[in-house]
Amino acid sequence: MTTPEELMRSRYAAFERKDFAYLALTETNPEPMDEATQAWLRGLIWCRLEIVSAQGHQVEFKAYHLEQGVPYCLHERSEFVQNAQGQWLYDKGEVNRYKMNLGRNDSCLCDSGKKFKKCCGL
Repeated sequence: MTTPEELMRSRYAAFERKDFAYLALTETNPEPMDEATQAWLRGLIWCRLEIVSAQGHQVEFKAYHLEQGVPYCLHERSEFVQNAQGQWLYDKGEVNRYKMNLGRNDSCLCDSGKKFKKCCGL
């Protein structure tokens, strides 16, 4: 990845695919994720990534997802560093995860243009 934003997008895709090995390889602390965290993440359905800003070594984003049918937003300000080979790695993030109050007739969080009840809210 040539920029922190590209790495962030690839890491989001890895969360969608449940590719925990890739996530570990793209972090400054590449220790494997514990089983309980992996089990929790396997239960999430990722709907959409929104990049709020990407400047220098920082990326602010919102990742919308469902946990047991309940909509959530993970809002993070991530910091990335380059290793000696010039590869960008995720270093740390300031995370705020909150439950979204979507009604059945609100627009879906996946940005499909459909109502939540007719899309991801089934």
